[in-house]
Amino acid sequence: MAGSAADKARLAEIFGEALPEITSDEREPRPSAEERSVDERLLREKPPHHI
Repeated sequence: MAGSAADKARLAEIFGEALPEITSDEREPRPSAEERSVDERLLREKPPHHI
């Protein structure tokens, strides 16, 4: 079932790309708000000898 270029473009417009270039398991995980706040607190309270 071969479609014309216009048909393929229309399908791509409606459904998006079939396979993304980067999958979710290849991306760096985003830290939660709780994890960010703990990290920020630890960095603020870092002792001077840990520079």
